[in-house]
Amino acid sequence: AEASIASVLHLKQLVQIAPTLACALSSNGQTPPENELLRAVERIMLSPQLRDIEDLISSHIEDDAKYEKRHAQRQLQCLFAARNELSGSLKTHRETLGALTLQMEELLESLQRDLSLESLKLNYS
Repeated sequence: AEASIASVLHLKQLVQIAPTLACALSSNGQTPPENELLRAVERIMLSPQLRDIEDLISSHIEDDAKYEKRHAQRQLQCLFAARNELSGSLKTHRETLGALTLQMEELLESLQRDLSLESLKLNYS
């Protein structure tokens, strides 16, 4: 599931930047490129089908979700990328993660206070 969500997040980024890429292919942002291959790429980047793909992705994936390169962040992003209404168990997993994270932070504060370990920190990555 993680690999599938990561692929969707990659695709989401591509379709979101496609209009900007299409504009960058022309010399001034308005005149179509002179090169035939670049004109074909521009047509693809401006294709209404890409907007349809973006709409479909938006119906399943949170707007602020993005692909993360680092493994730990990618795992978290995959957990939080899907919209809540897609799965009841997903909401439970998110709440459990939040509760566990809060417990870790409370334990850290306790250790810092009781053992004078001010330099002790949580590394989430």
